[in-house]
Amino acid sequence: MRRILIVKMSSMGDVLHTLPAITEAVRHIPELQFDWVVEKGFEQIPSWHPSVDKIIVASTREWRKSWYSSRAERRTFISELASREYDLVIDAQGLVKSAWIAHLAKGPVSGFSFFSVREPLAPCLYKKRFNVPAGHAVKRVRALLSLSLGYVLGDRVNDYGIDLGSAKVERVDSAPKTLLFLHGTTWASKHWPESHWIALAQRSDEADCTVWLPWWSDEEHQRCTRIAAACDAAVVLPCGDLNSMRKYISAADAVVAVDTGLAHMAAALTVPCVSIYGSTDSTRTGTWGANQQHVRARFPCSPCLARECNLLSDTVLQPPCYESCSADDVWRVLSKMLGLD
Repeated sequence: MRRILIVKMSSMGDVLHTLPAITEAVRHIPELQFDWVVEKGFEQIPSWHPSVDKIIVASTREWRKSWYSSRAERRTFISELASREYDLVIDAQGLVKSAWIAHLAKGPVSGFSFFSVREPLAPCLYKKRFNVPAGHAVKRVRALLSLSLGYVLGDRVNDYGIDLGSAKVERVDSAPKTLLFLHGTTWASKHWPESHWIALAQRSDEADCTVWLPWWSDEEHQRCTRIAAACDAAVVLPCGDLNSMRKYISAADAVVAVDTGLAHMAAALTVPCVSIYGSTDSTRTGTWGANQQHVRARFPCSPCLARECNLLSDTVLQPPCYESCSADDVWRVLSKMLGLD
């Protein structure tokens, strides 16, 4: 057995984007066994892949906030990191913090070259560096693992290795289709206007579809409540963890999402998904896999890659690029995907 340590810590989408590379690596080299360093909050995702053995959880975000009081937790993490010898350590993140964590593990480290890494200081800590062309994150991680482990990339690019036959939540509604709306996201510039979500929920109701509304914060729960108040077909789901979201997404007939990590989960689970992109670039970080449709803003500055929209003012209260992604635009794509048109 060859034991490999993957360092891919965050974000949710980036962690999910690493799964196809592991599937492909094991297909070429069956004796591979992977351990994985991941940020706290995302540790359930690597456990979904059968070739991942040990998951080592880092809490770097919390450590930065309380550096002194987290000393014991950091020592435990470093001890766990060094508890195994690895044939290879692969930093698939390309950041200084991930490179340093890879450096602390027992084994030679490989990663992106100076010309293809996100933070140019990171490769200083690698033994082997590889030039990986710009492109979608899934392609880049696949390329890095193939170069690091010495095999030729194949054609099967969408296999996330997740057991798709696992239990789903039980649907009690009698609607012909159940849609799940992933309306929450981190950047303010990635939010699709709430009025658009309400209009899309009402269109779904007219087509006799049930709409599921998940939430992760008080702000998202309030948005869910307002959408549900405007549409009889909308149901506010209970707050859960990633495993429960996996079950809800798997049970849905289709998903509508902004640029959020959970949209990538839908792609990994091969659930039909319509994703909406305004400020971000779907060619680099869009959902990847079967049954994925992207609705892109048609606006001069899109994608701007800015966390906050620079065009907001006293009179412009939401990113204007999303006016080119109306509820009607999304419904046309969604209804065609589901055969409702």
